[in-house]
Amino acid sequence: MHKFSDKVHLITGVHSQFLTLNSDWSVEPRIAFKYSFSARQTISVSYGLHSQMHPRTVYLLESDINNENPMTNKDLDLQKAIIL
Repeated sequence: MHKFSDKVHLITGVHSQFLTLNSDWSVEPRIAFKYSFSARQTISVSYGLHSQMHPRTVYLLESDINNENPMTNKDLDLQKAIIL
């Protein structure tokens, strides 16, 4: 957190995640800005990229379509969302 003044704050961060099943990496930036008009009134703006793994059953779903590699969803990437 960086405090520019008593009224202005900036909070930054990075979150990372690694899925060992398929070696999928996710590095997610996060930032928030807060301005205080008075002791009881503030406004905040934030941004963040958030990832989430699917349920394990989705990755391990077996299919008869491809007999050579029955784990058809193993290489599925993490779900990503931008939060404002």
